[in-house]
Amino acid sequence: DYHRYLAEFEEGDAKAQAGEMARAAYADAWSVADLGLPATDPIRLGTALSHATFRYEVLSDRDGAIRAARAAFEGALAELDNLAEDSYKDTTLIMQLLRDNINLWTGEMASGQEPLGPETSGSKRYDQHGDSKVPHSDPLLDQAAPQ
Repeated sequence: DYHRYLAEFEEGDAKAQAGEMARAAYADAWSVADLGLPATDPIRLGTALSHATFRYEVLSDRDGAIRAARAAFEGALAELDNLAEDSYKDTTLIMQLLRDNINLWTGEMASGQEPLGPETSGSKRYDQHGDSKVPHSDPLLDQAAPQ
């Protein structure tokens, strides 16, 4: 997330470099999470949430962000009955954050709004820590989300 945060606020070459480092970090994180963690695992869901937010905020890829968030949400929803009791609260919290972002992003799409950067948007989005951000947001979920 560090590189994503930098990419949100840097300009020029520094923004591009931070964005590329974030993209690579999310790709690496997803390859590990996708192979080793169940769809309901809070770490896997947090990785998906952070990556979707990155796609939306840094790459201005609203469709990709929605696909990534929706794939993670629906994957977890399908496995919710198999969820271990000790991770139920964390999992459902992150699923709610994914759903909130999906609703915000699809609502903006329906109204014809362009994705807005952190300095211009008034709507809130949420990261995996549940922190409200004035917006923040590849290969991460492209494989899992139908185009």
